[in-house]
Amino acid sequence: MPRCPLSTLDVVSWVMDRPERPLDFTLILHSSRFPDADALCAGARSALNRYPVTASTIDGADWVRRPDTAPDFARKAAPSDAAARELLQEWIDGPLDLRAHVPARQLLIVREDGGTSVLATRFHHAAADGRSAGMWLTHQFDVASGNECPVADSKPFDPPALRMTNNGHRANRPRGPRESLWHRPGRRSRSRRWRTIQFECGDLRRRVRKTSAFTYNDALAAAALETCVRWNRSQSREGVRVALWLPVEIRRAPRAGFGNGTSRIRVEAPFELDAPFPSKGGRVHEAISGAMRSGEWRVPDTVAVMRLPSPLMRPLLRGYLSRPWADVGTTAFSHVEHTNGRLRGVTVDRIECVGPLHHRHPCAIYGVTRDDSTWLTFTYDPALLTDADVEALTVCYRDRIRVAERELTCAG
Repeated sequence: MPRCPLSTLDVVSWVMDRPERPLDFTLILHSSRFPDADALCAGARSALNRYPVTASTIDGADWVRRPDTAPDFARKAAPSDAAARELLQEWIDGPLDLRAHVPARQLLIVREDGGTSVLATRFHHAAADGRSAGMWLTHQFDVASGNECPVADSKPFDPPALRMTNNGHRANRPRGPRESLWHRPGRRSRSRRWRTIQFECGDLRRRVRKTSAFTYNDALAAAALETCVRWNRSQSREGVRVALWLPVEIRRAPRAGFGNGTSRIRVEAPFELDAPFPSKGGRVHEAISGAMRSGEWRVPDTVAVMRLPSPLMRPLLRGYLSRPWADVGTTAFSHVEHTNGRLRGVTVDRIECVGPLHHRHPCAIYGVTRDDSTWLTFTYDPALLTDADVEALTVCYRDRIRVAERELTCAG
């Protein structure tokens, strides 16, 4: 059977997967015009062949491609949106053991009343990041809609080549973890719930481009930082040392290779709350640029540990990565932009991303922008935050976006 060594990023994602904090993410697409289930399943089978890591399980420190792996593709019917959501929650909370399960699985939910269907695709982070997930789904839809011939035989493993640096420091920053996001007392749970907000972003993106001082992603990150500050202050916390745990791509070639090509940086709130929003966006852009120049994204050297047998390697590496003084910010924030709302034959009406939660984060924000719409999914642990808590967070975030639109209009 074909084998491929796990990369350092693969190992980190596998090791940091915990029963109460699984390290997978689910892309939920809503559409009234999906290809039929058989075509989607055929597209999934082709994607498994084109990207063989998604048809593999972990054996020791290797991915092993299992022969004739069938797509993990389930089909269910639901009478209502509420019933569909219950099916999704149960499916997302289910086990995903990479030693027994392939790291890509799908659930198609068809509405019995003819309403919008839902296609949920769950990837383990040890096998794919967001860019690779997009590649997998694009290929599936291309095959399902007849725009591309299916891949009949398994292709070779093709992990992405990553950037390297000798740097890797956090210049001029205090040591120790940032302030955590306020949450209610209780024990972490495995369950993940989510609340997705949508807003039209065409005007805001155009106004941001006119500034040339920061990007739309910087603007969304600035709004997330300010939301964290205001939330903690509303709960009698200081709110002065909040930071985002931000994914950054470190591929040498952005579209080459399938797998993990994403590292992380920490971005603190480098502004005062009463500063104008254009200034906040610019300061966030400077903070992200500085972190990239400093090499903070550098992947840790774990080669020696990875040579150990798995029963020894996993607890040792997990202990190192979970050391109390390690800084994973206040919450995770991720956002990707796409240029159009069609996936060559499939029109997507709504996109949600239920992302992973670090064991120190009660909530994380994952966003997607297509055309002139942005969807932000607040993934949270219901044992630590109530629905009302998360609703308050989303209201605060929307308010920050309105302020950004207003102040950027005045600045223009």
